[in-house]
This record gives sequence, C-alpha cells and structure tokens, in this order.
Amino acid sequence: MALIKGIDCTFYVYDNGGWRLLACGREWSLNTTASAIETSTTGSGADATFEYEKRGWTANVSGVCNLSTPGQLAWADIRAKQFAFAKILVNFERLDTDGNAYVDSGTALITNVSDIENINDVATFSV
Repeated sequence: MALIKGIDCTFYVYDNGGWRLLACGREWSLNTTASAIETSTTGSGADATFEYEKRGWTANVSGVCNLSTPGQLAWADIRAKQFAFAKILVNFERLDTDGNAYVDSGTALITNVSDIENINDVATFSV
C-alpha cells in the first residue's frame, strides 16, 4: 500500500509565468463540496428526489512567515494579491511512496490572510 506523506504534498501558485511554492507552508488542506437541489414536487406524496446543483472547494495553507525566499511566494505576496482582488491559479499536488501523483487545480479568490505573532515563537501565517 502506497502512502502519501505530508512532506510530499505541495501547494503551488501560478505567478509571473511559472508555478511557485507558497514559502514556508507547513500545513495544507483542500475541502470539496457538492450541493444538491430537490427535483421532486412538494406535496406529491412520492419520495423526494435530488440532483446535483453545483460543486465548490476551499483551500487553506498555513506556515511560518517569511519575507524573502528566492523563487517562492511569501505570505506578504499573497496578501498583496488579496488586496488587488487578483484571481490566482493554484495546484495542490500529492505524491505517494510509489511515485503516483494526484493534482487538483483551480482558480482561487483569496478571502482571508492572517499572520500570527507570538513573542515566544516564530510568526506564522494562514491563507
């Protein structure tokens, strides 16, 4: 059985003509959703029936704040894209221990960027 290790999962953002890692990302999550709409007639006495209406997804990346890692996007770069209302292309890639890859891609709107500072630790971010 091939496993996917966290170290073999990467989150890329398309920027300036190439795919760039989000600098110092430590945790990634991708959540997909599908909503349904009722197609049956209310009051008919029959069983309710449903069809898919739409699908969607949300992603989150968090990690250690970094302002300048060559070839990577810093959290400040992402915040600048958020303030510019930029739509971004993202790739969420996973690689298992047998070398099999699975990629989810999409266009994202950045709705939240947080940075968290703790006097006893390094600053972290969440997008």
